[in-house]
Amino acid sequence: MFAVDLDLLDETIASLARCAAALDERLDEVERRVTELHVVWSGAATDAHAAAQTEWETGFREMCEALAAMGTAGRLAHGNYVDAASTNLRMWEQVS
Repeated sequence: MFAVDLDLLDETIASLARCAAALDERLDEVERRVTELHVVWSGAATDAHAAAQTEWETGFREMCEALAAMGTAGRLAHGNYVDAASTNLRMWEQVS
């Protein structure tokens, strides 16, 4: 038998949203600190760090997009499970 715990799915979706929000805050903090560092740094070190930071931020944003996609998929799945259960219930009511 296949079963889905919709409450747990809701909790997971909410957890993904909280994680994404926390990650957005962290990115803002990292960007602020990097900007402060680049005020006092100069030369090749600054250029190398800026390139590495850009690469890191790209990966970070990709991770955030993946979290958002997982949340979207979870919400879609939740709706589909609820619809399927409602449809099954209506079908059983017709034959009883």
